[in-house]
Amino acid sequence: MADAELGVCVVGAGNMGRNHVRAWSQVKGTRLVALADLDESRSGPLAAEYGIANVYADYHRAVDRSDVDIVSVCIPAYYHPEVTIFGAEHGKHVLCEKPIALATERAQAMIEAARTNKVRLGVGFQLRQLQSTRDLKRIFRDGTVGRPAMWVYNYAWPIRPKLAMHDMLTGNGGPVVDFCPHRFDLWSQVFGSEAIQVEAQGFTLGRGRKELAGLERLAPDTVSLLVRYASGDVGSLSITWGLPPGVTGGTTAEIWSAKGLVRPDTDKTEVLTEGGQATTLGPYQEDVMVEAMARQAEAFARAARGQGEPGATGEDGLAALRVSLAALRSAETAQPIDPRSM
Repeated sequence: MADAELGVCVVGAGNMGRNHVRAWSQVKGTRLVALADLDESRSGPLAAEYGIANVYADYHRAVDRSDVDIVSVCIPAYYHPEVTIFGAEHGKHVLCEKPIALATERAQAMIEAARTNKVRLGVGFQLRQLQSTRDLKRIFRDGTVGRPAMWVYNYAWPIRPKLAMHDMLTGNGGPVVDFCPHRFDLWSQVFGSEAIQVEAQGFTLGRGRKELAGLERLAPDTVSLLVRYASGDVGSLSITWGLPPGVTGGTTAEIWSAKGLVRPDTDKTEVLTEGGQATTLGPYQEDVMVEAMARQAEAFARAARGQGEPGATGEDGLAALRVSLAALRSAETAQPIDPRSM
């Protein structure tokens, strides 16, 4: 396994599946051997573009091929456990997109399946692979940023055209479960600490919209939350996916501390300190869905060969999911929640 070529199967040919296919096509020592998706109008053209010879509607047949060593799971989160556990039980290493699952018990079952079958389980937190993240971790460690710090992040977007993003039952669980784990994982990485308390309020702006009429249970699409970390640092996040179609708001991020202010971005990081001193780190010229995804795939391939850990583990995915579920519980109960209890 250390030197042999690794065969890769991607399950899901949507936007994220395309990102995974592109990433794996750049990793030396791996070969895309299979692509699975129920919609052949998506999988066929994607396979043709990247020279993937084997295309399936049934993921079981794709994953169980003898020449598949790694499975990338890029389908709605509700189905992540099913595909991941099947892959692990058939001796495949699995790189699963976030969120790892919609429920902690299902995430734990995925972790246990990988452990029992002695395969690696990784979760798609590609923000870890960015130079901007490495710089943020460094300036927190070296004292450039005072502690405690408050990281404020706001993100406003219209109703997503992909209905699964708003589906609380069999989809991705709305922005708190689907999108926010990236932030929760990033905060834990940069703060170097675990989340210990979550407070949230929210509602569903899209309720009653014809675009979402087919969903049995809508996820909250508009939430403000605070996450306190054991380090004393706080993450503050306000997000909406409930604006009317065609109306897009802004994305802002700042880190406040007694030593100054940091504006983190994937392209550059601005550090403003006392007396008006300003330093810019970057520009990084990195794309989250290109360079970061390729590095994530490279790290997972090394882990599959027994040469280190995945960029993010199943346990990391579970930790972020706990924060998401704690935020939803807090919004329902109007009480602070310890995510470790979820």
